[in-house]
Amino acid sequence: MALLSWLGKLFLSLLAALSALVMVYLAAALLGGVIAGDHADLPDGNAVTIGLVAGPIHNDFLLPLDAETRDQFAVLSLSDVPISHPQAEWLMVGWGAREFYTTVGDYSEVSWSAARRAIFGDQSVLRVDVYGALGDPDVVTWLQLSPAQYRALRHGIRQSFGDRPEVVPLPAVARGTFFAAEGRFDLLRTCNAWVGAQLRNAGVPFGRWTPIPTSVTLSLWRFHSGGN
Repeated sequence: MALLSWLGKLFLSLLAALSALVMVYLAAALLGGVIAGDHADLPDGNAVTIGLVAGPIHNDFLLPLDAETRDQFAVLSLSDVPISHPQAEWLMVGWGAREFYTTVGDYSEVSWSAARRAIFGDQSVLRVDVYGALGDPDVVTWLQLSPAQYRALRHGIRQSFGDRPEVVPLPAVARGTFFAAEGRFDLLRTCNAWVGAQLRNAGVPFGRWTPIPTSVTLSLWRFHSGGN
């Protein structure tokens, strides 16, 4: 009985410690979204419009398919991504954990294996898709960048593919093309943290650390919606 009592107390202690770690992580994620992160010193402006597509788990970039963007990502056409299609107007790019990103559409679909890899580390992938005219969907937040900022953002995203983009074959995925990506995914470097880092590296004001969707939402409010 003494052993069972001791094991019970140990379990409760571990559960309390885990709960505390989760609370600390979430608190840091929220603060990281509103505390300004260091960003590249580039002139700002409103010459180029990009989008952030908010999903239940992650955010994706929408890049306007102007001539320079088509040229920089032309190599993707070798993998049947229709970059040069005459009706293509937007390139969507997102980064994430390979197992989690390629199998999960909503929180209800998260498997233990995908969650474990996302927490402790997994290979990363990039998902790419091409869209025509979008209108003004509710899930998209539009940001105005200067030409210099957009060039830097475009360059940073392109670097995430590596020198030679390599397709990850996933026949079960209904939409988009997945590519092997640079860097590993873990609890500290998530898909949303990658979005924040890409923006800061392009000279766009954003939160210091944005690991969860709410962090990104707070950063958009704080730095791009009058929250500052």
